[in-house]
Amino acid sequence: MCNISAIICGKNRAEMRSGDIIMADLDKFLDEFQAMEKDLPKPEQVITARLLACHNTQRKHFLHCITPPENAKHEIIDRFHRRVLRRGSGKNENQWKLKKSVFPQMCSPAFGIALQTAIVA
Repeated sequence: MCNISAIICGKNRAEMRSGDIIMADLDKFLDEFQAMEKDLPKPEQVITARLLACHNTQRKHFLHCITPPENAKHEIIDRFHRRVLRRGSGKNENQWKLKKSVFPQMCSPAFGIALQTAIVA
């Protein structure tokens, strides 16, 4: 798993990696891993046709959405003082992360709808 996080975030998180570089490194990693487990029985293999199909459906997002913006901070500190690596498609993901942090662990449906309405408005 460390290899995958290094592929996506880079070695030092200081510079955002573009989607085409990430995708090429992920393809290489998957090929190497698949070659390592080729002698294992099918049920024990991690790299399956289904995983590769899922990986390929995400290709368009990596190539077109994850692009380093010019003159943008690559890493920001959120209101909880956590370092967050920015991505080109992060606005939507950050919106859901914010909603998850605002919602209580349990609430009534009416309160949930009211809180959701307040966040969207």
